[in-house]
Amino acid sequence: MKLLALLLTLCLCTETFSQSCDEANSLVSVRKRKTNRTEYVIFTLKNPVTSTTTIIDAQPPFVQDGSGVTVQISGCKYKQVVFKNIVWTCKTNIIPGSTYLIRQIKSTGQLEGVISYVIGYRCAALHVTNYEYQDGDYKKVVVRVKY
Repeated sequence: MKLLALLLTLCLCTETFSQSCDEANSLVSVRKRKTNRTEYVIFTLKNPVTSTTTIIDAQPPFVQDGSGVTVQISGCKYKQVVFKNIVWTCKTNIIPGSTYLIRQIKSTGQLEGVISYVIGYRCAALHVTNYEYQDGDYKKVVVRVKY
């Protein structure tokens, strides 16, 4: 029964987002990682990337683009990550990882060339920064949270 529910869920997702996320200028994955006292959210984009990325401090309430539904995100502080002019018609996987500071990552929009996420993290974070780098066929956009 669980397998049937999973298959039904996958079918519904592929109807909404039918395009593969391995196309140029698409967001392939979002994942959390931890090393020692530093935690990361890593957004992987397929090159060549023509989108622009904006990362800003944010405050609730957070609203889902298109529907206007309020999105609850765990955390004390927040960063909003917005990709503009990006392939938005595919389903991006959020790959979970065990972290202490980073409480939650949620999509708040995927509509008409724009994809947005909000990262909720604990107040104990002493230093939050972001950077980008090239990794072969991919561009990585990283939010680093340190305690």
